[in-house]
Amino acid sequence: MKYNNTNVTSHIWTKNSVFIQTFVRHNGQTSCGQVEINFPELMISRSGLLEQAILDTPCPLNPLTARSFLRTLKTLSKSNVIQRLLGTPVEQLNYQDVWKIFQNIEQDVKDWNYNQPYTSFINAIRIFKYCKTQLSNGQFVRDVQYTATFKYEEKKIKKLISETYDTDIEDIEMAAPISLLKNSSASELDRKALKHLQIRLDRISDACDQVIQNHLLQVIKIKKYKELGLPESYTLQKIESILARYNSLKDKKFRIPANDRLSFFLYVIERFELYVSKTLPEKFSFTNLPLSDAQSIEWSPTQSVDYLLCDYYLPRNVVCACVLLLLIETGWNPSTLLTLSEDRIDKSVPGEFRLEGVKTKTGQLQVFVVKDKVKDSAKSSLAYRSIELLLQHNSNINSFATRNSDSIFIVKAARTGNNINVFDVTSHLERDIERFCDAYNIPIFSLKDIRDQKANLEYMKSGKNPYVPMTILGHADLSSITYYLNSTILRVLNEANMNEFMRRLGDSILFVGGRIDNLADSGKNLLFPISRYNDQSIADTWLNNIGNSIIPIGRAEIKHCAMQMRYYKEIIPDLKSTNTARFKSFHLPRIIFCIAMYKFIFESEYRSVLREIEKELLTRV
Repeated sequence: MKYNNTNVTSHIWTKNSVFIQTFVRHNGQTSCGQVEINFPELMISRSGLLEQAILDTPCPLNPLTARSFLRTLKTLSKSNVIQRLLGTPVEQLNYQDVWKIFQNIEQDVKDWNYNQPYTSFINAIRIFKYCKTQLSNGQFVRDVQYTATFKYEEKKIKKLISETYDTDIEDIEMAAPISLLKNSSASELDRKALKHLQIRLDRISDACDQVIQNHLLQVIKIKKYKELGLPESYTLQKIESILARYNSLKDKKFRIPANDRLSFFLYVIERFELYVSKTLPEKFSFTNLPLSDAQSIEWSPTQSVDYLLCDYYLPRNVVCACVLLLLIETGWNPSTLLTLSEDRIDKSVPGEFRLEGVKTKTGQLQVFVVKDKVKDSAKSSLAYRSIELLLQHNSNINSFATRNSDSIFIVKAARTGNNINVFDVTSHLERDIERFCDAYNIPIFSLKDIRDQKANLEYMKSGKNPYVPMTILGHADLSSITYYLNSTILRVLNEANMNEFMRRLGDSILFVGGRIDNLADSGKNLLFPISRYNDQSIADTWLNNIGNSIIPIGRAEIKHCAMQMRYYKEIIPDLKSTNTARFKSFHLPRIIFCIAMYKFIFESEYRSVLREIEKELLTRV
């Protein structure tokens, strides 16, 4: 059940039911609703645990939590035992009773067959975890601990736009993922990484600029046709005759010279004011109207109406391009950007737009100033031009059309029947991005990927100052931004270093067959010393003379590498805590060497040998 009141502060109680008030904001759009829990229908008594938990639940609530709670209640109420527990006053229950309820919820969630059962379980019990009433033993319900058998779903690694191949980039090194950058020093890697991050954003910016330029050319063309008008042979009487002769402009029998069609349709639009919000007669429907003279929008066939009205309103693809350009400029969350309305754009300073976006999760304001000129250049800012286009677009909508949203990122609404020129906030942007990427041969990305790319670019530009991305992303403390950077740019830079290490190691490796399989008989020709205090090893020799030594690899060395990997996985914490200085200077280079060697063997034709040896070692444990 939906409603429009966003200022609710308490759930609504009736004699038999409670209506849990829900609220969620997504991409700048607010959705409110109610979820009814009917006590008699569930056969659960009032004044018990269920009622108290809902009384302690904040208002409004996320609809997913409310719906998950109701779904599991419908199943739980089929059990007489759980019915009784949910209807029993909290002070008469104990820890085991709540634990039993959670156990039944877990079993119910297992039957849902969702891809993320752990998240579903957390949502299903969340309302109980709000309950701050004491049990019979004095413990709060919210403090009852229960360990579900569902596997915790770790957060996925954030992948940057720079972690893809882009075959349209001429520089071969920049076309490959950032983790494959060749380097001879940390400073060279940082310099190349900065260039890589910038080039990938520039690719998107350039494509968006092309979309806008194509649109502006179309506008010039439309205005030119309007200025020229219809040929003199089209008298008013002739035009009336043509319009009266056919039921629709899309009639297959519609006869008018191809060269005159565009001018004729534009004349009809102006004469009957078809750019205004109104109920459109079927005769004047321009949807899917064939236009031999019209160009196509870059990533999908142009809707005829978008082309014919492009001097009044921005087509969907142009609005999408403006969204991408402003995301690149501001680094905001997509949902924050889509809240931008005309009254949140300060135009008081010439050559500047001061933007105020609203963070949808917290309601906090974010401010960004877009300047007309690019720094150190006379060229106009693409972001500034985008705002100008959007403001003109919105001005025309206010003058002629109907709008269902205050956002400046609004496009023609679909499925409005015969009502034309109705605009709503743009949605399904993922679909638009897919078409955009397909048209310009850009690796697919999401709106949030732009924010990550921007934050990491500014981090590298600042000389790795964590406070810069911290400000862009709006993180509250350094620990959050440290975790974020470790999962993005620092991760890929480490991968680049490892890949460079593997490249150099690969040049030194010579795979040989028939070598002995007895480590003890290999003497000092081992990859690693037998003792942590023995420096005589192939690894140390190679590390001391990188690039100028050959490492013959046979079964014995593969076996030793596998053993050493197992050893390091188990002993690294002890090595780090025993002597930090020795760990960094002595053990860490060997660990990196071991990982690089392992990965190199794993990716070689000797992968099966490595796997076979690992299985042998596993059986000995």
